[in-house]
Order: sequence, then C-alpha cells, then structure tokens
Amino acid sequence: RQDSNVLREGRYFENNSLYGKIDIPLPSDTKLSLTTGYSEPRINTGDLPSSDLATGLSTHVYFATASLASALTDDLSLEVSIYTLKRKSVINTNILGTGDWDPNEEAGELFEQDVFKEKNEGGSGKLVWMSDMQTAVVGAEYSRGRLDNSIRTGEIMQTLYGSPEKVETEPGISKWAVFFNDTISINNFSVTPGIRYDKNNGSGDFISPSLGATYKVDSRTVIRASVARGFTSPSLPWMSGGALWLDPNPDLKPEKVWSYHAGIESTIQDYFRAGATVFYHEMKNEMVYELNPDTGNDIFINRGKIKRNGTEITVETVPFYNVSGKAGFAYVRRTDIEEETYNEKYSYNLSARYDDKRSFSAQLDGRYFWWDYDFTGTKYNTFIWDLNLNKKIQIKEKIKPEIFLVAHNIFNATRYSMEDRKNPRRWIEAGIRVSF
Repeated sequence: RQDSNVLREGRYFENNSLYGKIDIPLPSDTKLSLTTGYSEPRINTGDLPSSDLATGLSTHVYFATASLASALTDDLSLEVSIYTLKRKSVINTNILGTGDWDPNEEAGELFEQDVFKEKNEGGSGKLVWMSDMQTAVVGAEYSRGRLDNSIRTGEIMQTLYGSPEKVETEPGISKWAVFFNDTISINNFSVTPGIRYDKNNGSGDFISPSLGATYKVDSRTVIRASVARGFTSPSLPWMSGGALWLDPNPDLKPEKVWSYHAGIESTIQDYFRAGATVFYHEMKNEMVYELNPDTGNDIFINRGKIKRNGTEITVETVPFYNVSGKAGFAYVRRTDIEEETYNEKYSYNLSARYDDKRSFSAQLDGRYFWWDYDFTGTKYNTFIWDLNLNKKIQIKEKIKPEIFLVAHNIFNATRYSMEDRKNPRRWIEAGIRVSF
C-alpha cells in the first residue's frame, strides 16, 4: 500500500499492489519461474487554475510471466519466457470550478474522459554459448497487442469546441524480431558485433546492426566505443487509431537513427575515479504533428533530420577521513537541420558524503537542470538540494534499527516548467527501519 497526499495543488498518489513469484527446480539443471502481479494506482496530477481543469488517473494492471532456464551442456544454455499483460486506464478531466474563463460552470463537471483498454501477450527465447574467450547469443521475440480507446466529452467541451460526444478506436499491432550478438575477448581487448531484424504489421521491417569495443589500457584505464543503428516506431493512435482531434497516418514511418559513442574511465593517482563520454546521433524521419488542412485535426508526419551531440563527465573521490564526493555534468545539443535551429540542455549533479562505516552517515545531494524553455510561467535556473541522515542503533546482535531523516529541497528552491506545476517547497521524511 502506498499513499501520498497533497504536496501541492491537490496532487496525490495511492496504490494497492500484489506480487508473487515462485521458482521450481527441475531435473537436468533446469528451473521454471512463475510470476504474477496486480496493481491499481490512482493519481491526481494536480489542479490547473489557468485552464480551470483538474485531471485524475486510475489504472488497473494485471500481468503474469513464465520463464524456463536450462543448461543444455557445459557451454550452451537455453532461456525461454512468455508473458501476458492487461491494463485499463481511465483519465478524467473535470472542471475545477474557479470561474476563470466561464463563470457559469459547475465544479466537478466532466470536461473529458479517456478510457484505454490494453492487452499484450508475447514471448522470447535465446540460446547462449559461452567459452573462455567468447559469448554468443541468438534469439527471437514475438508479441501482439490491442488498444481499445474510448473518449467521451462533456457538455462544456461540446459547446465550446464542437467536439463529438464520443470517439472510439481499436488499433492493434503484432511484431517479431530475431537477433544475434557475439562478444569476443582477447587479452585486454573485446569486441561485440551484433545484428537485429524487426518486423511489425504497422511500420514494416528494420535491420539494426551494431558494433562495440573496449580496450583495457592498464589496471586503471578502460577505453570504449560503439556504433549502432536503431529506430522508434510510431504509436498506435498516430498510425492507425487516431483520437479526438487527431487523424491517423497509415504512411507514418519509424524514426531512424545512427548512434555513435566513445568514452574513457580511469582511476587517477588512487584518489579519483573519472569518466567521460561523447556521443553523436543522426536521426531522420522525425515524427512531428501539424494541422491536417482537409479535416482541421492534428496529424503526425515525418519531417527532416535531427542531430544530437553531447557529453557526460563524472568525477568521484575515494573516501578521505570518511568523506567522499561525486560530481557529474551532462550536455546535449539538438539541431534541426531543416529549420536551421538548435537548443541546448545541460545538468549538474553534486554529492558529498560522510560515512563512519559503523553507525552514522550523512549525504548532501544537489541537482541542476537547464531545459532551454522560453515560455511564460517557467522557473528552473537553480539547484535543488536534499540532505539524508542515517543512524544505526545496535540493540541485539540480530536486531539493528536504523533511524533516518531526509530533508527535501532544504533551501526552498523553485524549479518548474509550468506555473501550475510548481515543485514542492521544503519537506521532510523521518522514520525507522528495522533489520532482523
């Protein structure tokens, strides 16, 4: 059971869930695993006074899996799994009743209701062959799914926007894939070639080759690099289902990307551990929406090329008189080749930790994000700092309570991208954990 209520603007979250797992050992180094679970989260995303709306989400999810792992020989193993998933989500958007744009409205009146019923099932299998210098994997995946979507609008939405009272769509998809990869290690050098073939009944087929390599320069330093081709398939409503004010586009193609990464990790003079990564992505068939002149609705289309490049840097100290620190930086630049525009995003993570290795630890974490938004009602040019304190108490040999206190946003900093979605101010958690 999870329950969190009213941090800001009526937001809350609650969830009841149940999970079970059983492992059944079988003859010949074989194991059967069965899992099942159910959850029913309810979320209120918070009031939106500027739109005079409030949105809540309730979901019911059930899943079950079965997997079989077997060692066929000393070098060859088999893994097979199947699964089923059922999910129903209901999103209710109601009138808040502040009268900002319609003084005649009634609080709680329905503005729009979205009901999603999803069913997925599938399975996968792979053979793994291992030797002293090589690990090869060959496998296949299959899945099929269906999404029943029903949208109902209230009288206010019908009056103001001329929306239909109800819209229903029932898109479905089936897809399968086969793949192979091989890791070959020779002394300090390893290389991993791979290839994957995907096919689905919506966006066709796609071949994804990849190649990765690492080289251990010495006991302190490792260099790595990779190149891979990948894709992102359109969502079902964009391609074959549609929605309220959204027309489906059956000719929508997947986004295709070539991705290049290179990096290094090293220990410096036994006192610091540092790592750096640079990356470059080149994507085409970017999926964007525009106005369909024939219907007046939105429609997703493929357009142009996008380039993303950036870097990630991390530095960590070893403990010195029980004190250690970490720092990280990430930067991404997105360039629209067709529009000749770009934007930049970057972030910092800072952390200082004290741990006496016996009973007390303290950690201070700071996070900063620059989202490159230029909208009214945004404010995020600041650090958010959290403090975590833990104290262990020895009662008996096998009973060790631990008292903890977490102070979130200890300096009451602000960071939000919407005026109606402000982050919580300072708030504190405290409690006790007991291990026995």
